[in-house]
Amino acid sequence: MVFQSYAIWPHMTVMGNVTFSLSYRGDARTGKGTPRSERRARGMEALKMVQLDHLADRRAPFLSGGQQQRVALARALVVRSKLLLLDEPLSNLDAKLREEMRFEIKELTNRLGIATIYVTHYQGEALSMSDRIAVISDGRIMQLGSPREIYLTPVTGRVARIVGSVNLLHGKLEHRDGDYGAIKTEAGNVLHCRISGKRGIGDTVDVMFRPELVRIVPRHQAASGGEAPNGDPPDNVLSGIARGVVFTGDHIACHCETDEGVVAAKLPPNSRIEAGDEVNVVIAAESCIAS
Repeated sequence: MVFQSYAIWPHMTVMGNVTFSLSYRGDARTGKGTPRSERRARGMEALKMVQLDHLADRRAPFLSGGQQQRVALARALVVRSKLLLLDEPLSNLDAKLREEMRFEIKELTNRLGIATIYVTHYQGEALSMSDRIAVISDGRIMQLGSPREIYLTPVTGRVARIVGSVNLLHGKLEHRDGDYGAIKTEAGNVLHCRISGKRGIGDTVDVMFRPELVRIVPRHQAASGGEAPNGDPPDNVLSGIARGVVFTGDHIACHCETDEGVVAAKLPPNSRIEAGDEVNVVIAAESCIAS
């Protein structure tokens, strides 16, 4: 297990921390720990995995946060277990180092073939590092699936909010044709969406769509909701006014006032939308899910 606080003993060297458990793990028949020479060899093997073998004899207080994290990981790997548990191991690191370490951990666990359970409150870590995600709330698994399934087809609005920003509207299912249907919202608009689960006509549903899947088009550039050429449901179009427009570097965060309330969008950084512009808010039917 790798603890959130790393649990590195300050009075020991890096090697002492990594091989500590081997003193008590060894021959089950005799109850004796792993021999000293083998402990050193296995410790160096684990430290090489995390690129810290050159610091084997350094005292723990002289390690950076990222180095302490690697020591904690090496200590968990040295016992050669079949299951690795990580409890928010990157929460104490700065954003840049956290991003670097998430890819290192994923590459390492994939290479070693270790089944890993990773607990995190950061949705970016969960989506980028996992093969399967369990969204847990109040002690219950609300949804289990691949990162793409969890993010793009959440089963409830609560799941959608846990794994990222989401626009959430409410309405009733008026028509359904296979995986798609028409939802009449509380504001009286009809939105074409994918339908999740066994929803029937008249059921109350949550309509969800991610800000990065919303297009904002100046009103003078007409964006109609006409039928798609291939017969798919038409795009949904809401009239609005751009209010909050904030440049963040990799995107522009935009909030638009519509008759459905405020709709959030993430626009390309070269977008020319300005606060006060009259706009059309366009949401593709396949990007909109009702559950």
